Amino acid sequence: MSRLKDSKNVYDNIPIPDRLEETVASAIEQAAARRKEENGVPDRPAMDRRDRKKWRRRGRVISGCGLAAAAALTVVVAVGVNTSPTFAEEIRGIPVIGAIVRLFTAESWQSDTDDAGISVEVPGIEMIRGETKNLAEEINEEIKAKCDAYAAAAVERAKEYKKAFLDTGGTEAEWKEHDIQIRVWYELKSQNDSHLSFTVSGSENWVSAYSETYYYNIDLTNGRYLSLEDLLGPDYMEKANESIRAQIKAQEADSEVKFFTKAEGGFETVTADTPFYINEKGNPVVVFEKYEIAPGALGRPEFEIERHAEEEKAPMETAAKESMTEEQAESGGLDNFSVDQSEAEAFAGRIQKAVAEQDLEALADCISFPTYIGFPDEGVVVSTREEFLAFGKEKVFTADLISSIKNTDITALEASMAGFHMQEQSEEKKPGITFGIVDGKLAVNGINY
Repeated sequence: MSRLKDSKNVYDNIPIPDRLEETVASAIEQAAARRKEENGVPDRPAMDRRDRKKWRRRGRVISGCGLAAAAALTVVVAVGVNTSPTFAEEIRGIPVIGAIVRLFTAESWQSDTDDAGISVEVPGIEMIRGETKNLAEEINEEIKAKCDAYAAAAVERAKEYKKAFLDTGGTEAEWKEHDIQIRVWYELKSQNDSHLSFTVSGSENWVSAYSETYYYNIDLTNGRYLSLEDLLGPDYMEKANESIRAQIKAQEADSEVKFFTKAEGGFETVTADTPFYINEKGNPVVVFEKYEIAPGALGRPEFEIERHAEEEKAPMETAAKESMTEEQAESGGLDNFSVDQSEAEAFAGRIQKAVAEQDLEALADCISFPTYIGFPDEGVVVSTREEFLAFGKEKVFTADLISSIKNTDITALEASMAGFHMQEQSEEKKPGITFGIVDGKLAVNGINY
């Protein structure tokens, strides 16, 4: 077992490029200052300490989209949402979740040089609702800053590796056989009308220690990061630890590979900074780095923490109350969870009637402007009632929307952070209308086709 401890020690002591954190922090601050100067954007309220910690979770976002990387690697393909018709077409096919957010490929390029080959896909998020747009800017700035910082470090690592290889008798021909590849990509883990969970990952095939992942779990309604406590409740540590210990015991019983013991630096407890993502069932999946609690053969151990029914609502209600604005507090602190079922059903009935009768005026009466309309050909933010009415009945009341709203069971609507979603239940994606509390009353806050 001493060899396993030695391997873990080697991993833990791998040097991080000098001033990486300072470089990232500086880039984020400079981008924010530049945006403020150019657009007159006021200073954003400081995030609370818990949210800031989550931004600096263990694990580096691996990427390579910075100017330093471009100069060093001679980028041959660089495309973005504003310059590529192909990407624009792809983005239109990505659903806008609860009329709140879209996740898309903001930048994609490939490069092959004498030192390494690189393939990069950098994600971006676009928030639709005004109160959450600042968060998108901050997240995108952070990802971009980490791209810049890591790209330069990755190039230098490849160069140093090549130099050491040649200095010890290797040849250029033998070096090319190594086929050094750096890959950057992102993965959507789950999404619904209340949260977005995705990862940004990177790998270098010649040194597994630099295969890293960064985790983003976003509360779409309140524009903040979700924590394990939000999902599991105030006793999240106890619940998660109990579940993880049980899963470790079960895995050891079914496998010859053993996890590290506590004496060897194995699992002890989760913390507020333990990385996780949210799976399709809405459960947090806690992730540990390679060699952190187990031998490298187990890679990155993952543990799904089952949420009980009572946990799925209470923590989210707490998060909503913590994020409540002064105006919301003055209006009695109304949120979607405080809406009486009969009240939600009655409002949904108004929407059903307006859509069935193709009454554009009646539907406009239900909408809070500005709102997002995700038409099949393009998504637009409609600022006024007049702009909405100008679209006309034929554009708004499509056959699919009429059918989907008609077949929505309004007696079974359930509150979420984003509101109540009216949509026909089907294996195929159907148009839908979302409504919830806006300025103290129920109103439509998004239509998706």
